[in-house]
Amino acid sequence: IARWPILTFARNTQPYVQVTELFSDPALPMPRIYASSSLATLIRMALDSLGIAVIPPAIVALELAAGRLVALDISPKLPD
Repeated sequence: IARWPILTFARNTQPYVQVTELFSDPALPMPRIYASSSLATLIRMALDSLGIAVIPPAIVALELAAGRLVALDISPKLPD
C-alpha cells in the first residue's frame, strides 16, 4: 500500500491522523499522503488512478458498484 500515494481527508481531521498513525512504525515506509477537504477532488484523483483513497465506501458506492473503483481488503482496519 505504501508504494502508492494515499488520498484522504484534510490534515486537521481524525481520518488523516489515523492514516498517518498507521504508518508511524519506523519499519514501514511512509507513503506520500495527499490531504484534501474536497471529497470530489479525492474521488476524482482515485478515479484517475493517482492513489489509494482512504474514504468511507458509502461515499463512493456508485463508483464501487460500477467497478470504477475497487475496495481493498487490508489490515489494520480504520474505525468507522
